[in-house]
Amino acid sequence: MKNTLLFYICVFLPLLLIVNFAQALGPSFFGAFLFIYVFLYRPTLDVTRLVDKGVINRMDFWKTFFLFRRTSKYFRQLYLP
Repeated sequence: MKNTLLFYICVFLPLLLIVNFAQALGPSFFGAFLFIYVFLYRPTLDVTRLVDKGVINRMDFWKTFFLFRRTSKYFRQLYLP
């Protein structure tokens, strides 16, 4: 996923949908969907972008599941074109 616009759409659209339907879902479903977004969806999306850009290889994907390591070490490669 080298396209920056597509990456931002994939990042923010599910989050906006979760927040938009928070009232209808109820607090337990909102918490579950937010947990899935933060700890499963975003790390997987970030790893896909880093692998496609050639920053890391696919075998090192587990290293980016630690939140602060992903955002601090690969910030420039993830969020800038």
